[in-house]
Amino acid sequence: MKILLTLLLVALLAFSLWRSPSLENIALPTDTPDEGIDAYMKNFSMKSMGTDGDIALTLSAESLEHDRASDYSRLKRPDIQLLDKQHQWRITASQGRIDQNRQQLSLEQQVVIEQIDQPDPVRITTDQLSIDLDAQIASTDQLVQLQTGDFALESNGLILDNQIGRLTLLTDVRGRYVSSD
Repeated sequence: MKILLTLLLVALLAFSLWRSPSLENIALPTDTPDEGIDAYMKNFSMKSMGTDGDIALTLSAESLEHDRASDYSRLKRPDIQLLDKQHQWRITASQGRIDQNRQQLSLEQQVVIEQIDQPDPVRITTDQLSIDLDAQIASTDQLVQLQTGDFALESNGLILDNQIGRLTLLTDVRGRYVSSD
């Protein structure tokens, strides 16, 4: 009798599992990505270490989604910190795209570059920025607005080489001094 009851329970369990919806048929919550996405993460975060073992950069985003048809992942509200010992910058944007090897990052819309831990920090805004994460070099050919203290500069394009601490404004550089008095 115990064997018959056990077999009946196993059969009932197997039948109920077979009749239950498979994982493919379960509806995803409405805030998840579309079908072309093969990987999706909320509150994405990564840290990259330098050769000395210290954190060289951090990258976080509200979400990351990888489209299976491309070699890139899209980032929503990316936040990057370039953490060289001498020169530290925080870069934010509305959206971004990172390549599969996590070496090239493209930022778009409301890109803000700010110095970290400086008494009179430089603040730069632009619409687009490309960053080589390994070399810690950021560049754009778009309009750039730079503000520090009483100085404001505009330029078409910039190159920021964080490892050597050089910020180069490329063309049509214009500036003004506004006294805070």
